Amino acid sequence: MEALDRYRAAYKINDTFGMSELISHERILPLGPHTSVLVLESAINWSGFSDSVLRRRVRILEGDYQGKAAWIADDFMVADAPPAT
Repeated sequence: MEALDRYRAAYKINDTFGMSELISHERILPLGPHTSVLVLESAINWSGFSDSVLRRRVRILEGDYQGKAAWIADDFMVADAPPAT
């Protein structure tokens, strides 16, 4: 979870080298839009009431990082619509 905070801080100040370093060391995994994941667990980061962030530990089901587990902030997740019946 610390890596996401570091990435967000680097993004805020446009530190492209800092962002690239986190990605190259696989501390941050850049997933494509609508990458399928399986939610393994959820946790809340209580850094303060207004700064609380729901995070989910997921297993990536497709793409370059298939099979890896990672933490994703809830604001980056989008629930797909259930299949039509």
